[in-house]
Amino acid sequence: MFTFAFKFALVIWAVAIAVSMATPAPRWLREKIKEIETQHPQEELEISKWKFEGKTVYVLPARCCDIPGEVVSSKGTLICRLEGGFSGQADERCKDFRQVAQRLDLVWKSKPNPKP
Repeated sequence: MFTFAFKFALVIWAVAIAVSMATPAPRWLREKIKEIETQHPQEELEISKWKFEGKTVYVLPARCCDIPGEVVSSKGTLICRLEGGFSGQADERCKDFRQVAQRLDLVWKSKPNPKP
């Protein structure tokens, strides 16, 4: 029979392994999140990680006032624009994104401030 101390140590070890395996968001993405939180505090938005054409990409949300959603490489380079923006249409660079990309994970979700 395991003692409480052994079980506790086992749980702590498992949590430490899980935390060490979690990959933090790239620096550019953390900065983009801060920018979005500051500029769009009342919008409910999220950023997700996807696999597209064999690479990890991030989808940044369409935002208020004609800012389209964007697919961005893991290094922060714009790959294409998705729906949203002034025209409401995606550009032609990855028109099949929604059909072929695989969503991997939710990276960030905003916590909108109530409107004053």
